[in-house]
Amino acid sequence: MSDAGLKEEFLFLTAGVLGTFMTIPMAYLLAFHVRQNDRSTFIHTAFRGNMAIVGLAWVESAYGLSGLAQGELLVAFVSIVYNAVAVVLLAYFSEDRNFS
Repeated sequence: MSDAGLKEEFLFLTAGVLGTFMTIPMAYLLAFHVRQNDRSTFIHTAFRGNMAIVGLAWVESAYGLSGLAQGELLVAFVSIVYNAVAVVLLAYFSEDRNFS
């Protein structure tokens, strides 16, 4: 059992959330420079969580279970945010913007 919790890891989680929210406008602005029929691939790739999987394995190796617990808290939140933002951007850049 780890001692990691939201209260104890607030600064760590805040840094991760701020970093996450900084990547959203970057992906939005860069998507304008990608061909229309490649934008969905770009957006999907911009919000993939593969680095989280590799990162969590690295964190466990480097810091043990307590570090892993901290990383898992961050990944749990960021995954939800990334999925929601990816859906919004995919809908925004859709060729058919008929949202009914």
